[in-house]
Parts: sequence; structure tokens; C-alpha cells
Amino acid sequence: MRLVNLTVRNFRGFGNTAETISLDGDVLLFYGPNGFGKTSLAEAIEWLFYGITKRRQQGESYSRSEYANSFANVHGGSPTEVSATVDWGGRHIVLSRRLTQAEASETFVDGTRISFSSINLNPIEAVYPVIAQHGLQTFVHSKPKDRRDAICAALGLDELTTLKNALDSARSSFQRTPPRSVSDARQELVANARTLSQITETQELARRWLSTTLQLRIDIDRQALLGAARTLTGAACTNSDDALASLRERRQLASRSVFDADKIKPNHSTLPAIKTEFEAVKVRLTDVERAIAAVVASMASAYKSAFLELWKKGLELSPSGDECPMCEENTLNSTKRTELEKRLADSADRIAKNEALTTAVIAAKARIASLTSHIGEFGVGELTTDDVEQLRKLFAIDLQPLDSFLPELEAFRTARIDVLQKLKVAEAFLNSCAAQLEAPDAMPLVVEQAARIKDALTSVAEPSVQALHAYSEHWCTFEPRFSALISSDEFVARIDAVGKTLRAEPMMRVLDRYDKVLEETQELIRSVEAEMQRRQASLLSTRGAEVKGLYDRLNRGADVVFESMEPGTDSMKLNAKSFGTRMSAAANLSECQLNCLGLAMWLMRATTPSSPFGFVLLDDPVQSMDDDHTEAFISDIVPHLLDDHGKQVIVLSHVKRITERLRELNPARRLKVFHYDSYARGGPAITEQIALQKLLTEIRGAARGNEENRAYSVDRIRILSERLIRELHLQVMGVPAPSPQYDRATAKELLPLFQSITGTTPQEHVSLRDTISFSDPAHHTEVGYSVPVLSNIQPHIDRLETILRKYRLIS
Repeated sequence: MRLVNLTVRNFRGFGNTAETISLDGDVLLFYGPNGFGKTSLAEAIEWLFYGITKRRQQGESYSRSEYANSFANVHGGSPTEVSATVDWGGRHIVLSRRLTQAEASETFVDGTRISFSSINLNPIEAVYPVIAQHGLQTFVHSKPKDRRDAICAALGLDELTTLKNALDSARSSFQRTPPRSVSDARQELVANARTLSQITETQELARRWLSTTLQLRIDIDRQALLGAARTLTGAACTNSDDALASLRERRQLASRSVFDADKIKPNHSTLPAIKTEFEAVKVRLTDVERAIAAVVASMASAYKSAFLELWKKGLELSPSGDECPMCEENTLNSTKRTELEKRLADSADRIAKNEALTTAVIAAKARIASLTSHIGEFGVGELTTDDVEQLRKLFAIDLQPLDSFLPELEAFRTARIDVLQKLKVAEAFLNSCAAQLEAPDAMPLVVEQAARIKDALTSVAEPSVQALHAYSEHWCTFEPRFSALISSDEFVARIDAVGKTLRAEPMMRVLDRYDKVLEETQELIRSVEAEMQRRQASLLSTRGAEVKGLYDRLNRGADVVFESMEPGTDSMKLNAKSFGTRMSAAANLSECQLNCLGLAMWLMRATTPSSPFGFVLLDDPVQSMDDDHTEAFISDIVPHLLDDHGKQVIVLSHVKRITERLRELNPARRLKVFHYDSYARGGPAITEQIALQKLLTEIRGAARGNEENRAYSVDRIRILSERLIRELHLQVMGVPAPSPQYDRATAKELLPLFQSITGTTPQEHVSLRDTISFSDPAHHTEVGYSVPVLSNIQPHIDRLETILRKYRLIS
């Protein structure tokens, strides 16, 4: 895939003036000062294909908010869009990406909104074609794991890297925050383990369960528990069911005075939820009350809501024709259809209000169900006469704690019965209120009921919560004395511990499966890591050699060189050699050498044989490189990309001698040179430096046109004069115009350079000075200035043509 042209609109430094840039060439050179929008052009191409840019990714890792909304041009304008015509296999395709809400984007192929994957274009990290100077060393200066991940992506191993990172993250999260069932199982087993530690058969089990990390061996632990059951009961206890039956029988004999604490023990953890749900029920009942009032207010139609819904559904099922979907007869003629539609239109407000009421009723019922459920989860059952008698036997020595506790229990039970009854009444009302509203006479009563039910539940909410809290507090006072009485028999406690643990076998299986999942994922992570290292080793022997080869092209004959990439577990070392001695590349290579290494790494991925991209874009690639390395890039790397890889090469630089040198070395190639002439609010002004002959012909034609065309021809004369001087200096003197002195020089400022060119005559100096003065933009703003006519322009055209032909700059 090669780029044919590019249009950037309202993206980064580009404003709403979207001029198309022709990129149909082999070598495309862009020169412009820093801050004129070169990187915006590079990032536009990057964003077009990837939907993100490397600089944005890196910036967001530091501050997401600081980089937010940085794709769109800061001065506004819509849409933010980048489009490119590409030549892919001889077919021209227009690819576009447009910014949408929340900085998402959508893609278009030939104007149709569709994913690029629809044409088998799936850009991946391993083939990244855009190389920016600011990102050259991202491979080098990073944590070993991050470097490993980045290089794996460059080698095409990003899917394996993503899998391993996902497994690592999931396993860590699973281990750090286990599911509720696992936490509950651990809590239950650890609680039992303290008593099990007093039984010989389960002492080793208890030691493992009470360690920092509960260590479960489910088969061994089950046998230990059965052994403890045999000791405690004297029965065979060959399986869990037999053991539990024997333990229950033995416990009844040993602990007839033991009381079931679950009948009076509250679940304190539900109190916050109960209070919250009371508030929620009140809010939802208020919503219902308002919805009922709205329905009553909308009773303008005489038709029942059931009929309205029936007619509405019938019209939806039969959008055309006469057949009625209900009776399947041709009774739905146009007159009847019009009549039904009018009824529905007249009753639309009532339908909407009925729908709102239905929604409010559903929400209120859900909250009532949730509150009822939470009250049930609070616990505390019903006490029989036998239960009370058993409690009195337990507290026979001192009945005072029991006599204080029982009234509180009764007060709690009374409050609970009251609130549950009111919740049932409210639910029954919610189930019938919509139907009651169908009868106009019943409406006032329904409105009154809604208010009464809401007020009734509101009035009991606070007392009910207080009753729950009061009982919970009294239980905390009562429970220590109660527990001491029922657990004083250690033998009964041991029976209970073994029995509870055997009944908790499903929990043991949960924990066992949890541990195995952790083991299995750890083994899977090791397998993925091993596969990554195997593939790394294979790829590093080939792609790593490519990186070294590219680095050596930039550092021919150097004694300090990059040697290799060495993979490890969650790491990637970069090795260099200094006069044959190995050392760390990141720690010891110079800034210039590290830039060469980074550039070699990026070029390796950009030249991946399977890449769909037939172009490489390099944005200021030789910053921090000296003249020798810069020349190696210009004279070796660029031809290598063009000839050995068949790439279209796009170079953006703020150093004019680099673009001039590239132009000088590639005269036979299809080459285009662009200058960033200026940068304004609307974006950069980018001008293609077209061939001298073509520019002269363009000027000649424009000079014969209207006033606007003649003004254009005068301005082009200035540009042609500048190009003439630069081209003549390169041809005669053998070097481009001296840099940086003349990098941004105007035609007038280039006159001394023209006078220094060997062979030019004083007459030519004078005549060219006159032509440059004629086309100087400063004159065009003077009072009284008018655009010259053809007779004034033609002598300057002829003068330039004479000089161009004399020095064979044109044929």
C-alpha cells in the first residue's frame, strides 16, 4: 500500500482549510521549521491507520486529563477527519477516519462507514510505518518488562504478550480479591479449625488450616475428619453421611441442654442495608403516588388503557393493508385505521402516564422485595414454649440475663411482624392499583390509598430500624453469657466442629477448585512465557540480525557497536560491545548511538515482509545524530528502504540540508519536495516545490489570465527566482545553499549567494535583482499598487527563462 494523496481537516495543527497534498512519488521530502506542523502531518497518517498516536499513548500514561481532546484542532472546526487515497495492488481506495464523541472515531472506505478490516487491512504494532524522533528510544529507556513487551510487539508477538499480561492480571486479581464463596469458605473452616486442633486425628489438618495461607488437602482432610468422627462416636463412619448421622445421635445424648443459637442470633451486617432499603421504599412509593396522580389527571379519554394498548399493538402488527391481526378478517380498512389512530393520539398522554405508573410500580415492588429479603436475612426465628423452657434450664442458676433479654426479643418480633404486614399491604396495593384506576369512581380512593400506604410505611421505618438496632445491641450483651453456657461442654463443641466441617465439604471443594485454578493459571502463564521465549529466540536470530544490520549501516566501521537482544523471563536485555567487551547498551551507548539503535528497531518493524504498508514515514529521524550518522542515514538507509524493500519513503525535517541532500542523491527517482512556508491559525501552508520547467510554464499561463491569475504569476516569479538561485548553486558549486544561513532565506536574501556563483555575470546580477524587486510582496501592499498587466510581467518571465536555459536548468 502506497500513499497517493492526503487531506487533513481540523486535526492537531491543521485547521479547516483542508488542501489535498499529493504524495504520489517514491521519495517525499517535507522541510519546515520547528513548530510549523510537520509532526501534525505525521500523526495524521498515524491516527488514520491506528486510531491513536504513540505520543498520545505515552502522554496519557502520565496524565490522561492533560492529553484529553488533543486530536481535534484547538481552534475548533468540524469534522476532525483525515483521508488518504492509497494505491493498494493497483487499485485506488479512499480511506478516512473521523473523530466522534468522547474521542472515539469511525472509519470509512470509499465513503462508506465500515471497518478497515473489511478490506483485510488490520494494522498491528509489528508493522508500524510511522517513525517519530520523540519515540526512537522508547525501546531503550524503559523497565525490562515494558521493553520486553514492546519488542515482542515489534516482533509480532503482541498477542502472546497480551495473553500473558491478561493471565497475570486476572490471576493476581483472583488471588488478591477471591470470590465471596471462597472468603466465606475460608472463614468457616478457620473458625472450626481452632476446635479441631484439640482432636488428635485433626491436629495436622488444623495446623495447615490455621497457617497464613489456608492449605487444603481435600482427600487427606476428609479422612482425618472421618477418623475424628469415629473417635467421638464409636461408630464406623465410613463416609460423610454416616459420620454426620452418628454425630447427630451422639450429640443429642451428650447435650440435651444445648440450645440452637440460630433461633435468637441476629445478623448484624444486614442493618445498614435495611435502613437504606427503607429509604428506597419510601422514595419509590412517593414515585408511585405521583404517577397515580398523573394518571388521574390525564383521564381525558373514555377508553380503557387495555383497549388503547390492544389497538396500539394491532396497528404495529399491521402497518398496512386491511387485515386485522386480532380476528384475521379484512376489517381494518382505512376509515377504521384512521379512527383508531385518532383515539390513540387523543389518549397518548394517558398511555404515557400509564407506562410511567407501571415503571414506578415495578421499581417499588422490587424495593419492597429487597427490604423484605434483608429483614429475613437479619435472622432470629420463632421461639416455642419448649425453646423458652430450655433457655430457662440453661440460665437456672441466674435468670436475670434471660429475663432482661426475652422482652427485647418479643419487642423486636412484634416490630418485625408489624412492618412485614405493612409491606404485604403495600405490595397488594401495587398489584391492583393500575386495574383500580380503570374505574373512574375508584380514582379518589386509589389516590387516598397510595398516600396512606406510603405514610404508614414511613411512620414505621424509623421505629423498625431502632427496634432492630436495639435487639442487636441487647444480643451483644446477652451473647457472651449464652455462649459460655452452651459451649462449656468441650465434648459437644468437638462434635459440633467435626459435624460443621463435614457439612462444609462443598466449601472445601470450592477452596480446592480455587487453589487448582491458581495452580493451573500459573502453569498456563509459564507455558505462554516459554512459548514466547521460544518464538523470541527464533525471531531474534532473524529480526534481531536485521536490527543489528540496520544499526551497522548507521555506524560503519565503529568499534562500539550494538550486539544483540537477550530475552529472559519478563525482561529483554540490550547488549552492546566496546572493542569486543560486552556491556549494557542502554547504560553505555551515547545518545547518538541509542538513537541509531532506536531507529534500527523501528525500521525493522516497518520493513516486516508481511506488512500491508508500502511506505515508511520518518519525522525528524536524525536529531541528536552527528554529520557522519546523518549522512549514513541519507546515503545508506534511505536507498536501502527504497531499493531493498521497495518502500515509499516520506521524510520530514527541520534541517534544510537534509532534504536538499536527499534530493541531490535521488535525482532519478520520483521525488517531491514540499516546504512549510508559514504557520497560521488555520494551519500550515505547505507548498510543493515543483520542477523549474513546470513552474515557468505555470507562470507564463497565469500571466495571460485575469487580475487574480496575474497576481498569482507575479508571486510565482518570486518563488521561481528563489528556486533558480538554489538549483544553480547546487549545480555549479556542487553543494546546496549553506545551512543554516540560507535555510529560510527569501529570494531577496539569496541575491548575494547568486552573485557568488561562479560564471554568473554582473548584468545577470542586476537583472535578477530587478525581477526579484518586481515580485517582492512588500510592494503589493503599498498605496496605489495595482496588479501588473501582461506587458509588464512578460519581460521578467523572459529574463528568467534566459538564465534558466543558459545554465541548462531547463531544456
